[in-house]
Amino acid sequence: MNRSRHRTCNRTAISMVRLLTVGWVLLLCCGCPPAPPSQEEQRRAVTSRWITVECGNPEREAASCLDEDDLDAISQQVPTISTALAERVRTEMLSRENTDVKIMVSGTGPDYLRFLKEAARVEVQLGRFLESADFGRDERVIVLSDRLADKLFSDADPVGQTVDLDGQMLTIVGVVTDGAPWSKALTRDAYVPLGLFDGRNDSSTPSPCDRLRFRVERLDQVQNTREIIQQIMDQRHPGQSLRIRSFLSEDR
Repeated sequence: MNRSRHRTCNRTAISMVRLLTVGWVLLLCCGCPPAPPSQEEQRRAVTSRWITVECGNPEREAASCLDEDDLDAISQQVPTISTALAERVRTEMLSRENTDVKIMVSGTGPDYLRFLKEAARVEVQLGRFLESADFGRDERVIVLSDRLADKLFSDADPVGQTVDLDGQMLTIVGVVTDGAPWSKALTRDAYVPLGLFDGRNDSSTPSPCDRLRFRVERLDQVQNTREIIQQIMDQRHPGQSLRIRSFLSEDR
């Protein structure tokens, strides 16, 4: 009787050990549910392939030391780059009827939407973003952020309406979302064609800009690409104070 009970206890103990072993194996294979990534981790994950070239003091609006020729030179000489973008940021007065708003506006191009989507999670909410047809002709257009559109138009549809940007009458062609919580340093109140800041929309001459952005195809190419860009810019702008940085390590 005692031996029978002993065998039963042994079988029970063995079964428990097997169950515990299976449980540990499943735990090791499947893992515990991961903690949701922090905002900083999310920001780094989506911006790690972008390299930025900007004037030494990008806060000074008169400091546009770059132009579209620099963008083309780097794009043509560095095969690891998949996307190249130019930007010129200005603080301007935007007016509509009896409302005047001081805004930060980005002069850029159609491909800038890719950067906004990837680095800031910005999406087109109404209408469209800038298009190639908006460049090289006298087409005065502007895209508003959702925050600015709500301030100017409340519940009304802003697409097709006109606003005055520092004396230039522009047609609103779209509205984009404000982006992720971490993206305030990357997004602007409005977006216009790059040449608009010069009072023209002429693509025959390079427009000045204060920031270039490049997306590298693979993460392991970022450092080498950055070094090549540094060499090119040292040759094109000897003695000029430039900042060349990757989002992964240095973006504010």
